[in-house]
Amino acid sequence: MRRRWIGSVLVLLAVLWGCGGSDGEIRHDRPADDAAAYPTAYIAAVVAAVDGDDLAVDGGEHVVVASNFDQRTDMGGWALEDADGTRLPLGIGRQLDPGGELRIHTGCGTETDDAVFACLDTEVLDDGGDTVRLLDAAGAEVDAFRYGE
Repeated sequence: MRRRWIGSVLVLLAVLWGCGGSDGEIRHDRPADDAAAYPTAYIAAVVAAVDGDDLAVDGGEHVVVASNFDQRTDMGGWALEDADGTRLPLGIGRQLDPGGELRIHTGCGTETDDAVFACLDTEVLDDGGDTVRLLDAAGAEVDAFRYGE
């Protein structure tokens, strides 16, 4: 009986302290009115946390890059970089269509036309806030998106 009581208390404390996964999605979207200011590509959203594991296979935390290009563009060499200097490449030979979007995930997964997976073993996007920069193939900053506190 005493073990069951102690186990129940530990579970309650884990829930109260937020252990065992995310309490829901933490998504930060760029206001739609701001998107027109970017002639090439821009960071449309940052999903810093998801329901469950932030490094879930084929899901998890990610950044959405959107296109204002007027033609299909090779994003090879482009990258995202957070305030700590961690880089997430957009993928070699990755193409971004006009008006299209590309999701760059920090965890592992199966790549598709609109999803790239960096396959890192640690979370990159700080749930409480961070700055993510979009860098072109020459390393020049194209966009910087600050979210959270």
